Amino acid sequence: MGHDVIPIGHHSLNTSSIQSLAEDLSNRFDAEIIFGYQDDWVGNNYNGSFEFIELGRIEKKGKAVFLLQDCFYMDRLKQPGKHEQKIWYEFISKKKPDNYQVSIYKNCFDCNCHFDSRWWNFCRYFNRQINNAEWDEYIAEFRKEIATEVKKLGGTSALYGDDQGASHWISEMGIEHSFEEIREKLKEDFGGLYLSVSNFIKSADKTANQLFYNAYFDDFSDLI
Repeated sequence: MGHDVIPIGHHSLNTSSIQSLAEDLSNRFDAEIIFGYQDDWVGNNYNGSFEFIELGRIEKKGKAVFLLQDCFYMDRLKQPGKHEQKIWYEFISKKKPDNYQVSIYKNCFDCNCHFDSRWWNFCRYFNRQINNAEWDEYIAEFRKEIATEVKKLGGTSALYGDDQGASHWISEMGIEHSFEEIREKLKEDFGGLYLSVSNFIKSADKTANQLFYNAYFDDFSDLI
């Protein structure tokens, strides 16, 4: 199975409650937000129904409609006090074929944008084994899409990891940790195999090497 790029974006959304987050997202997307959770339990028995239970909505008639799902709602009901610090929401467009879906954590989120050429080609661009104008444009367009997503949610930067490699954990860590904590752990764990994308783009060195970085940080400063 091939490895894919995990793009994690920083955000400044209000995640203090599902109501507050719904209001924030409604303003940013100019959209109607239906918020709630999936009830897949009856008593103490798992029933697998995944029925969406609406807790409320931010109405905007005639606008796009999104679902906002609290993924730890049932866990907090079943085990009070155990999951209070965990933040994980799914934000999903109801309009087809938009298929906009992101996982929102404490102050980062899984970006909706997908890098079609997979992880290893992404790495080969950043060790100069792929080095041509076509790929310069391809990488730039991907990063611009990520930057647009990040800025819409009030963020400033992104991280890229390998979904089946050494940095596969970056999404899961976001449930209880901040974007900066994830970034610091990547720097600590990988050292020289952690790369600043903007610094790389600005560099005049075009020499190919054999380094395959485990994680990347992107503040988009070269795109401004």
